[in-house]
Amino acid sequence: MRHHRPMARNIEIKARVPQLEAVAAAAHRLGADGPVEILQDDSFFACPNGRLKLRAFADGTGELIFYRRADQAGPKESFYLRSRTPDPDVLRESLTLAYGCAGRVRKKRLLYMHGRTRIHLDQVQGLGTFVELEVVLREDESAEDGTSEAHRLMQLLSIDRSELIEGAYVDLLQAATPALPPALKDTLAARHREPGRHYHGIAHVEALLRWLDQSRDLASDARAIEAAIWFHDAVYDPRSASNEADSAQLARSELAALQWPTHAVEKVQALVLATAGHASDGIADEDTRLFLDLDLSILGQPAPVYASYSAAIRAEYAHIEEAAYIAGRRRVLESFLSRPSIYQTTRWRNAWEAQAQANIRHELQSLTLVQEP
Repeated sequence: MRHHRPMARNIEIKARVPQLEAVAAAAHRLGADGPVEILQDDSFFACPNGRLKLRAFADGTGELIFYRRADQAGPKESFYLRSRTPDPDVLRESLTLAYGCAGRVRKKRLLYMHGRTRIHLDQVQGLGTFVELEVVLREDESAEDGTSEAHRLMQLLSIDRSELIEGAYVDLLQAATPALPPALKDTLAARHREPGRHYHGIAHVEALLRWLDQSRDLASDARAIEAAIWFHDAVYDPRSASNEADSAQLARSELAALQWPTHAVEKVQALVLATAGHASDGIADEDTRLFLDLDLSILGQPAPVYASYSAAIRAEYAHIEEAAYIAGRRRVLESFLSRPSIYQTTRWRNAWEAQAQANIRHELQSLTLVQEP
């Protein structure tokens, strides 16, 4: 009979702090070892018996972590198992397909060690600055011993009880960006059913939402990306040069009316504005890179699907004379080919890049033939 090894235990606290520098200085005064800087990229998966997350590190390795703990402010006992992996990207995709992604958290962590206690100073993307304490328990040690140690260190590090938070970072991220209400989606869907939207219609929105469902493990804020999908073509007039700006302003107005948090409104607005020209240089935000890849997904579809898209774009610009349309269309297509790659995320570059390049080259050749007398 196979015996399961006992789960490791610790006592944890998590606190939102305005300044990490003061805590770092206090850790140095305690004589804590460190800091060691660690970049962490955590993907969470649906798990009914606790929490399951895959942590990827900057060196390309990772670890799968299962843990159980109460969602309460203040010290709480946590049970956990860790399993190393040399290829977290492949494992992330497999777990997403099997269980579904429940969120993603990216952070920079400074690790200090004070005896058996790990002191984490975290800068969490999209959330802010936090301190975690993890008091590692021996197998025969009571939770009360670890709790006493956590309280002692809270005092020494000047962590106030009012700063303690419940839950995990992934819970805070999900609460930070609300979901779009159904009534607003209905209103936006009606906009996308306006006459003349041969490509930039409701089918385009639905396609991007499907691709997002397959990309949630890549997103830090999937709700913001979903909102941007609904809004990015909400205002669309082929004769206008301000569609993206107008759509972004509509997003700001509608989301502010719903009393969305300012940071969430600004993120959606920034995502929508990024679709103007689809510039790829200098974009550091991974959610923006993912969203732009999804918006260009049509370029990497099978040739018949791409041909239908190309014809639909021509129909939207039926008011433009043929020679002028060909010249403008060539500029757009050639700009994509001039990039190091069309897609910016590894998953969708691997899936779509080659087909997109072939589709664009074929259309450019067709446009050249049309131009010839």
